[in-house]
Amino acid sequence: MVSQELQIERELSRIAGPDRAERLASLLTLSSKAMLVWHLNEGIEFWNSGAERLYGFELGEAVGRTSHALLQTKFPIEFAEWITQLRNESHWSGELRHICKDGREVIVESRHQLLRDGTVIEVNRDVTERKQIEADLRGAEEQLMFLASIVQSSDDAIVSKNLDGIITSWNEGAERIFGYTAEEAVGQPITIVILQD
Repeated sequence: MVSQELQIERELSRIAGPDRAERLASLLTLSSKAMLVWHLNEGIEFWNSGAERLYGFELGEAVGRTSHALLQTKFPIEFAEWITQLRNESHWSGELRHICKDGREVIVESRHQLLRDGTVIEVNRDVTERKQIEADLRGAEEQLMFLASIVQSSDDAIVSKNLDGIITSWNEGAERIFGYTAEEAVGQPITIVILQD
């Protein structure tokens, strides 16, 4: 599957002459990624259909407004420090949190490029769902580790085996009761402690 950036790059390489600016504007306008152009001392100048879909604000609602006020941007650092980094490096990449027109919060991977005239080109990709899945997985992992620590420290013998009767886990209680260490028991048939019949 060809990435959208590669498709745009291929299209741009085919474009020549006076049509180039018009076609470039069409490509950017139709992009599924949220793209906007704003000026450090002014409001939004360009707002594509990807930004409309992600944030819910139509072109007329966005143009002329300050992007960070419109989207109630939450920065990973203080705004003044963020602007300083953008001015010093001429680019910035990282995560931002925005509030959409309907009030929901989205997390975006954001890239900013500062041009010499103070114009900022911003491209945002919605990663809200991915971040939620990652948070859920971390929570599940922490819960499993907590349960594993309970099982491991239990005074009762807690042993698990697979369908073939091979021991797959062996806690400290099992070590005390049966006399085998976990290293000795795991991988062995359960018949070392339970008669086969």
